Amino acid sequence: MADGSPRPTPTDGSPQTNGPPANGPPASGGGVGRDEEPGPWGRSWGWWREIAGLIPPPQRRGRRADTDLAAVVAAILYKQSSDCPWRRLPQRFPPWQTVYSYHRRWLKDGTLRRIRDKARETDG
Repeated sequence: MADGSPRPTPTDGSPQTNGPPANGPPASGGGVGRDEEPGPWGRSWGWWREIAGLIPPPQRRGRRADTDLAAVVAAILYKQSSDCPWRRLPQRFPPWQTVYSYHRRWLKDGTLRRIRDKARETDG
């Protein structure tokens, strides 16, 4: 907030953040089934690693993006499955303007289609 107070947390108790998740993906090579552990947005880390390879690198102009792209992908998939308005995205996701911006960009360059295809493929 502008007055220096922390941002309010969503009603489900999880902190709202636009940065990468604090716990991060599990370290590779440590134990069996680490990719199956749930990530911060309800999908496994293995699923996110597959999707992350489909996302184009950040643009080299302007401010450095610190948005959690796993949260953006989860928000876009949530919006498409629930058909809720952009402004009504739950607080556990990044701000709707951020999600909408990535949605438009990825729709134009075909990234969104590849993400949806991969999500359908992995969901069965």
